[in-house]
Amino acid sequence: MENRNLRIDSRDFAAELLRGDGRITGIMDTRFSAPNTAPSKSFPFDPTVSTIRSPFTSAVNLYLRDELNYHSDLEYFVLGGGIGRWDWEAKNSYADTSENLRDAMAKNRYLGVFIASGLFDLATPHFATDYTVAHLGVAPELKKNITVRRYRSGHMMYLEKESLAQLKKDAAEFIGAAVKRR
Repeated sequence: MENRNLRIDSRDFAAELLRGDGRITGIMDTRFSAPNTAPSKSFPFDPTVSTIRSPFTSAVNLYLRDELNYHSDLEYFVLGGGIGRWDWEAKNSYADTSENLRDAMAKNRYLGVFIASGLFDLATPHFATDYTVAHLGVAPELKKNITVRRYRSGHMMYLEKESLAQLKKDAAEFIGAAVKRR
């Protein structure tokens, strides 16, 4: 930590937190962990994604074929996969869409923003959300259009019944309030 100026990125944190036990923790949800099968790599895989990939793929394929009567041999990519990488605009930095959000809110004073954050999410940490909202630079009267909610979950709050139920309730309240703003 000292030779990193007290800064550690999420992948290094996930690789180092349980290194003494020979395990790595998840980026998408730090409550998931797995044996570190490649300790020489900085972060070989995310245990969260490894845990959910097969059941999610099976469930979506079953839903598409049986419920929607959609048949395809195309591969389903969990969490992006082969769809394409984030466009970093040749910058080696974190994704930042706050300027786009600020512009959109300035152009539409009715635009509501709902941000759902998981307490155990290192992919989009909840404190980064707080920082972004605090430094967004929107007019004070527009800040009331931003709703931030935290859930006792990782990146995918719908994995747990309690978090999913609370997310559903919060989203319904947000949509109801947005309709009233118009």
